[in-house]
Amino acid sequence: MSTLTLLVGCLALAFLSLIIVSAANQRQTRSRLINRKVHQMKRRIDELEELAATVDTLTESPSIAEHINDEAIEMIGAMMRLEPNSQTLSVTLQNAEQLADTYRNHSRPREIYSFTAQRCRYSAHPILCSMILGGFCVNDRPQVSLILPKWNL
Repeated sequence: MSTLTLLVGCLALAFLSLIIVSAANQRQTRSRLINRKVHQMKRRIDELEELAATVDTLTESPSIAEHINDEAIEMIGAMMRLEPNSQTLSVTLQNAEQLADTYRNHSRPREIYSFTAQRCRYSAHPILCSMILGGFCVNDRPQVSLILPKWNL
């Protein structure tokens, strides 16, 4: 009987260790997925900020850059829900909000460059051409979330 008890005890210990390892593996996998998603979102925010800065110099309406920046702020909020203790995200949010205040100031001095359909043909950013020439604006608001995945900036 002691051999049987020892065998059952070893099997229970093996089963318990497998459950513990499985739980640790699931936690680690979830952490890796969150980190990967946050990294993708950070790249997307960088793209949106660059796009807003470029659009601001190319269009007469500062509201387009403002809407693009607002989308970046919303994305930072989503990232903060995934990583609530991140200091870099709070700094990124502060910078984006400062940019939003700058874009909301319609009386600020701006240097606007001419951007015509002829120049769009040779542009490195066809997404900007589409937005500026009215291809992706609905109700005077650019639909950035629909545009960026198409162009793989």
